[in-house]
Amino acid sequence: MVRLVGGSRALLAAAAGCLFAEEAATSLRSVQEADGEGAPPLCYNSPMGTEKLSEDAVRAALSTLPAWELQDGKLHRRFRFRDFREAFGFMATVATIAEAMNHHPEWRNVWREVEIWLTTHDAGGITQKDVELARAMSERAARLQ
Repeated sequence: MVRLVGGSRALLAAAAGCLFAEEAATSLRSVQEADGEGAPPLCYNSPMGTEKLSEDAVRAALSTLPAWELQDGKLHRRFRFRDFREAFGFMATVATIAEAMNHHPEWRNVWREVEIWLTTHDAGGITQKDVELARAMSERAARLQ
C-alpha cells in the first residue's frame, strides 16, 4: 500500500485533472511547512495582481529577480539542475504552487534544463502575479542548486 501525503497527493490529482483550489492550498502549505516556512496567503482567482504592469514597474521588478529577463514581452528564465530528476522535481513542486495561485507558466524541459516564460494573457502582459510566481520559482530552485 502506498500512502500519499501533501504534494504527492496533489500532483497525482493534478495529473488526473481534478486538482481543486483547496487541495492545492493544502499541498502548498505542506510544501512550505516541510521547508520551515509559514503558509502565506494564497491568491485564488484574486483580482489583485492581475493588472498589466507599466514598463517602469516591470523594470523595477526585474531588478529584484536575478537571472530573469524580459523576452518577447514575458518574464523569462532558464534554470539548470544537476539532472533530469532534479529538474522534474522542481517542475512538480512549482506546478503545485502555480495551481494554488491559479497562474500557470509556459515552460519546457529538456534533460536538466527548465525554461520558463511568464505573462498574464488576460491582462495582455506582465502582472504582479507573474512577478510573485517568478520569485517563488527562484526561491525553490535556489534550494535545489
